[in-house]
Amino acid sequence: MSVQSRTRGNLREADGAPEPVQIDWSYVATDPYAVSMTVTADSQPDVHVTWVLSRDLLWAALTTPGVLFGAGDVTYRRVVMALGLDLDNGARTCTVLTRASVAYFFLLRTQQLVPFGKEFVDVDSAIARCLEAAS
Repeated sequence: MSVQSRTRGNLREADGAPEPVQIDWSYVATDPYAVSMTVTADSQPDVHVTWVLSRDLLWAALTTPGVLFGAGDVTYRRVVMALGLDLDNGARTCTVLTRASVAYFFLLRTQQLVPFGKEFVDVDSAIARCLEAAS
């Protein structure tokens, strides 16, 4: 079971002009803590960059305007009607801005699959699969 959503936004590198982008949100119930965001710039439609984000931190940023959430590679914040994600891969830093309402309703749909606080990952089975693959 999964949820997908597509929207538009802007990508801005440090000291650069905003560039229009397509943003694809994806959620899979078997990875209940994560949300994937794939960004495709209009100027380079064959290049896609995917970031795996914390569903909880994304929800916190959307429901608590003006507060910065996250640390390190990704930070999240809601400013008025926009969601800002600051992304840093060590070599480059950029900000993705998109409509907060689209991300909010996407996350509401993920909660229909796996409500917050009801996430479960079978760690023992995952370790067993890794050990089997390694042998």
